[in-house]
Amino acid sequence: MEYLKEEVFNSHFRLFLSSNSYDLLRKLSSIATINSDSSVRKEVWIKYEDLSYIITQYYADKKIHWNETVSGLKEPLELSLVHLLKKSVDWNCFIKNHEPNIIPLLREFKNEINWFDIHCLDSLKWTSDLIDEFKDYLIFTDHIIIDGKISQFAGSEYTSWTGRRYRSSDQLGIKRFQCLSSSSNLDWTSDILLKFQDHWDWILLSQNRNIFWSKKLVLCFLEKIQFQSISWNTNVDWENVLPILVANEKSQKNKIDWGVISVNRSCHFIIDKPKYWNKIIWKMPTTTYYKAFEAIYF
Repeated sequence: MEYLKEEVFNSHFRLFLSSNSYDLLRKLSSIATINSDSSVRKEVWIKYEDLSYIITQYYADKKIHWNETVSGLKEPLELSLVHLLKKSVDWNCFIKNHEPNIIPLLREFKNEINWFDIHCLDSLKWTSDLIDEFKDYLIFTDHIIIDGKISQFAGSEYTSWTGRRYRSSDQLGIKRFQCLSSSSNLDWTSDILLKFQDHWDWILLSQNRNIFWSKKLVLCFLEKIQFQSISWNTNVDWENVLPILVANEKSQKNKIDWGVISVNRSCHFIIDKPKYWNKIIWKMPTTTYYKAFEAIYF
């Protein structure tokens, strides 16, 4: 087999094989170079120009470690090759392979991809058009949707508004997961809020610090905003917004949380406003509010 020099590695990909794949190695001997050989597996280097041939001929060969092979590719696979490999490769490997331009992959395999993993991507910036295109698949809330309504319950599964259910494919993904209502990966405008107002989780949206809640924006969505949730938000024009919320508290279900407001660093001005003095929690019975607020925002 031809010796592969380090400077030409960019023109080759690694095919990972089981350690007992001697018959397959013989078949590949004319185009492959062994880079390493261990008791666990072999790494075989092959030119990218032969990638399509290898996948077409050997996509069902269980002696090839396709997950590792696809994850290590420097170029995105053609969608026709993804179709051949989709029973042998985890979807998060295909996603990694196609980043940052994964939209063609999403369009082709939207019914097969685990959309939980899509929400974990930092490289994907959601636009109004993309949300509109994939809204039946997206996870807008981290709570269970029951009978077309967001429930109070969080579960081990995540659901789209059309009832599609997803689970995290790995534990690391849970730490990175942001449902769309909590997302930092989109340009929050009044237009996008309005267009999907019946899809958002307004409890999470009201807390989302990636949205600047101006007086104008609050007035526009006053009937949707959750007063208790927005009390936690530091990215609010509080001097102009707080009087609006005070004037529009309508029920115990949508009340300002003055315990939180009292420790919200963006609301320090209330100390100088006598009209709020009877609402401020001057002495906390416990440090619960402050500790919770500090854990999330400081």
